[in-house]
Amino acid sequence: MDRNSNLYKTITGFAENPDLYGFMQWLPANSLLLLKQTVSDMDGHEGSIWIIDNKNEQLVTCYNTEELARHVCQPLSSGLVSKAYNEERPIHHKGIHRYRDGSGMVDDKLEQKTQHQISVPFYVAGKLCGALSVVQLSSDFHSEPREDVPWGFSDASIPLLAATATVIAENIEADRITQQPEEED
Repeated sequence: MDRNSNLYKTITGFAENPDLYGFMQWLPANSLLLLKQTVSDMDGHEGSIWIIDNKNEQLVTCYNTEELARHVCQPLSSGLVSKAYNEERPIHHKGIHRYRDGSGMVDDKLEQKTQHQISVPFYVAGKLCGALSVVQLSSDFHSEPREDVPWGFSDASIPLLAATATVIAENIEADRITQQPEEED
């Protein structure tokens, strides 16, 4: 098995692992900080790294900037983050409550209300392995409403989140390469 396949298998393995902190410990620390900064720069409430499970049936939040949203599952058959993954393109929805094909499953589980969302596909070592998303929540269920946040995402947020996904992937690839022992001739 080549290095890229091993890396893909390791990453997707985290979607099966109930250890919520395993991915966070494995992921380079600068990647966690980058996602948090991106969420702030986008005026979002939280951001997630979603990883596909080994059966290719659902995406799982292996990292979220808020503790409560880790290891939440979204079937590939529904939801905006799944649409970004399935179509391999960014998805920007303004006013999700008006989107009829959306899934309220994650909001219901977390007792929150997502109003705006941007999701982008997430590739590592050239393989699609998940998606990144940033959301704005309404104050209906969110414990700390953010009155200081401009409502909605700008179109400039799409390339920012896509660039963040690319840098996180490059951090993972560089970190894993430096940790692997050199092969003997």
